[in-house]
Amino acid sequence: MKDLIERQAAIDALMDEFKRVPTTAIRAKNRIERLPSAQPEIIHCENCKNWQTGWRNREWGQGYHWCSCVDGVRRSDWFCADAERREDDQQ
Repeated sequence: MKDLIERQAAIDALMDEFKRVPTTAIRAKNRIERLPSAQPEIIHCENCKNWQTGWRNREWGQGYHWCSCVDGVRRSDWFCADAERREDDQQ
């Protein structure tokens, strides 16, 4: 498993270490800020392309839905590894 650290903690440690060489610290800080996040995108069911609406969902009550991905009923705030964001729900 990869180690996850907070971006700001890395920048603070770097700036402290290279405080006598500010140009090097600033260049390294800028590179750290451009790194992609290790945080995975979480897509809740209500934003997933597998979200099913219609008459069948009324059986389970508000906040629940049928998920074709897991072939079962899930809460709308649930999420899974197979979720794919709906095209009309781009953030």
